[in-house]
Amino acid sequence: MSTESTVGSVPVGGFGAVAAGRPGRPLPYVGAGSDRARRASGALAVRRRAERRLSVVLNPWFRHLSEQGFAGLADEFSNYNTPYLVLLWLATKLPVSQIVAIKLLSVIFDGLLAFFAYRIVRVVRPASSWLPVLITGLVLLLATVLLNSSAWGQCDAIYASLCLGSIYFLLHPGPGRPAPSSVWPSRSSSRRSSCCRCWWAS
Repeated sequence: MSTESTVGSVPVGGFGAVAAGRPGRPLPYVGAGSDRARRASGALAVRRRAERRLSVVLNPWFRHLSEQGFAGLADEFSNYNTPYLVLLWLATKLPVSQIVAIKLLSVIFDGLLAFFAYRIVRVVRPASSWLPVLITGLVLLLATVLLNSSAWGQCDAIYASLCLGSIYFLLHPGPGRPAPSSVWPSRSSSRRSSCCRCWWAS
């Protein structure tokens, strides 16, 4: 059976006609559509994963703390550590819906993460006025940051922001602590010496 069909006297399809070099219109390319379908299915899988985690894990914890109060922390209802559960209990006091309270807890620490990133760049690049702002925007717009907190309601931003805060306070000069530029050699001096070259000391 021929794979070619005609409308009047004009062939309009058939891979055989195209392969043979005869005039005709090839069938439309379906690769773009399949790519869109794959992206849509991937986005749907991410959404389902987030909804499943919220409904199976975080929502029951939130309801337990909302019903039992602070004393509910003594029960074995979660495999997360106590500091996060205390924050989750505080989130039950917010005048918002349950899902918003869970995600807002992590989104707040997204802001703290970006703040410490800004402060670190200000310390190590004091002469630059645009680089700290650029880094802050990049941190807030990272897909891993956006998805982790606002989509999935995960708490990774909490310890990540505290880790950045620790780095900032190590770098920040204080009483009895010299500024980083006085501890690490400058870029010009590092050209003359091969020891202790640190990229952030410019």
